[in-house]
Amino acid sequence: MEAKLLDDVRNVIRRRHYSIRTEQTYVSWIKRYILYHHMRHPREMGKNEIEAFLTHLAADCVRLRVKDCDFEMHQIVVRDDK
Repeated sequence: MEAKLLDDVRNVIRRRHYSIRTEQTYVSWIKRYILYHHMRHPREMGKNEIEAFLTHLAADCVRLRVKDCDFEMHQIVVRDDK
């Protein structure tokens, strides 16, 4: 993963005076996106890759019988009923 990209993201977020938790969340989602696409740089990707990533996230929620997705807290609550 290109560290410069994440450094640039952090710098922009800090210049805009966003909270540290916002910075951490943005960086975390960017890392997940890049890792999902086998370390390709986001500049090399477009709409199709975004749709594939979002579909992957949605499919995981369905597969796990998710009751609730709290992306802000990085939590997924899985149903225990049948």
